[in-house]
Amino acid sequence: MRIAIKFFNRTRRVVKPIHLVGLVMLAALWGFRHWNPPPLQTFQLKTFDFYQNLQPREPKDLHPQLQSVMPKQPVVVIDIDEMSLEKYGQWPWPRTLIGKLVDGLREYGVAVIAFDVFFPEYDRMSPTLLAENLQGLEDTLAEQLKALPTTESVFADSIRKTRVVLGQGTLQEAKAMDGGLPVKAKIALMGNRDKILARIPRFPGILRNVPELESAAMGLGMVALQPEIDGVIRRVNMALRVDEQVYPTMTLEIIRLALGQENLLFRLDQKAQTQSIRIRGLKQIGTPEIPTDERFRTWLHFRPH
Repeated sequence: MRIAIKFFNRTRRVVKPIHLVGLVMLAALWGFRHWNPPPLQTFQLKTFDFYQNLQPREPKDLHPQLQSVMPKQPVVVIDIDEMSLEKYGQWPWPRTLIGKLVDGLREYGVAVIAFDVFFPEYDRMSPTLLAENLQGLEDTLAEQLKALPTTESVFADSIRKTRVVLGQGTLQEAKAMDGGLPVKAKIALMGNRDKILARIPRFPGILRNVPELESAAMGLGMVALQPEIDGVIRRVNMALRVDEQVYPTMTLEIIRLALGQENLLFRLDQKAQTQSIRIRGLKQIGTPEIPTDERFRTWLHFRPH
């Protein structure tokens, strides 16, 4: 008992009340940071926006090798606007028309073509479907229509001739066919496999395109935007998964095809603190890997507008 009293008295002389206050404040700050409440998240995001406005991305930020080979407008968005709808009719357009668009872009010399629209159903303007669905059609004419190439086959032929990434969507319910269709990229996981899979956002199912088109495309990329707490997109996913199958997103597939590669390496260091994605050829443009956050997302560096 005396020993305990002596220890208490000695501790009381060494540990001042100010020390206890500091310890409590430190514990509170640690808990607040790991709790990460919405006000703190908003403050972090607004700080990120401040730095974006302070130093937006400029063409000079590109690696010198990229500046020499890329055009002034390295990424072009082809929009389906009112003028297009007036000229070609309502959406969806016949797949043959979209195939002509792909052929034209290939002739212009584009490196990669990516579609962020999906083609999950067969074209209603395909000759085969017209022959089946048009009422009162003569048998001879119906047979002639069935003998013509489907619009999917025409579109697929155009896709095969160049580097095309078809988008895939996410579903909140599983589909029986999800496991049987292709993943074009060869994906490897470096590090603790279970920890890597746990960090990649999971969805129950995938909204795919018709098989003829997916078989023809060199790349298949998931399209899933997850906004921040304030509804603004600041980070993009590099991969999603269904069960244990990892699927690259459209962003990553575009990079892979632009570099002319087949493999994607998802890396988690031994301490499970940092993660990145490696693609052979990235060193040629000034970076050995793509750094990501703990969910294999990358922050966007916006250009001014």
